[in-house]
Amino acid sequence: MRRDIDILRLIVEFCDAIADDIQRFGTDVEDFLEDKAYQRSTTFSIEQIGELVKRLSSDLTEEFDDVEWHEIAKMRDFVAHRYQHVVQQLLWESINSEVPVLRERCSEIIGILESRQ
Repeated sequence: MRRDIDILRLIVEFCDAIADDIQRFGTDVEDFLEDKAYQRSTTFSIEQIGELVKRLSSDLTEEFDDVEWHEIAKMRDFVAHRYQHVVQQLLWESINSEVPVLRERCSEIIGILESRQ
């Protein structure tokens, strides 16, 4: 359980890094679409989140099956192996709508797991 908590904390950190990127580079989709550094920075965090999700225990992912863990891992693989095919508009939508929800849910799960110790 401790390992899962540590992994979830790292996921939250990368979600926060994406939020920081949005604040630093701009909150407009045009800022994102025109700035390769912005795209690379957020893509790196997406890759790291997906890699961390793969390290979560099956007990955790089965218990908290409201999170689409498998889809997050698939997103990582797609971004990592087929980056040139990533539709930046979809990545923009993901970092603005899905990542904040993931961050919140991971924080909630951490609280639940810590209350069990």
